Amino acid sequence: MSRNSLELRKSTPFLAAIFTVTALWALSGSEAAAQTDQDTLDLSGDWTLTMGFSPGLTVDATPAHHWIPVAIATVYPVHFDFEEATEHGMKYLGYYVGCGGHPLGQPGALVAETFYDNRGVQVVQILEQAMAFNYFCVRSGKHQRYPVDDPTRIEVLGGWVDIGGNNGNFSLVKTSP
Repeated sequence: MSRNSLELRKSTPFLAAIFTVTALWALSGSEAAAQTDQDTLDLSGDWTLTMGFSPGLTVDATPAHHWIPVAIATVYPVHFDFEEATEHGMKYLGYYVGCGGHPLGQPGALVAETFYDNRGVQVVQILEQAMAFNYFCVRSGKHQRYPVDDPTRIEVLGGWVDIGGNNGNFSLVKTSP
């Protein structure tokens, strides 16, 4: 299966998002083995969150062929600050940039945690919570590296689902420290 043709769809859309990430991981097996005990990921700083509203991944038109969600519907600037070390990684608090007094613009609207334990690749879980609206969204992904084609790119790639049953894939690309 080539990277350009990867687009998994199942009858259960959220599972398709998870299967897509799993297939992506399997395709990069030799890359993951090369990253063992070397994968570093700091979520502190500014990022661009790109949300696809349909399960599946494709590649962009850059020479590095970065993975991107299909059916891109929203692109948001977000920011994370380091909160504390955890047993298996790090915890960060974040928010949507430019949302002012909106609940999603407040620190803690996004709670991210990395899981690593010094082997494999960094796994990330991000909980989005807007308590004023009783809204929750969960994003789970992995640190996606491009060691040959774009070694300076810092990206998390994964799937998401919210309490309304909406789901898809996302990418989170670091824009500044």
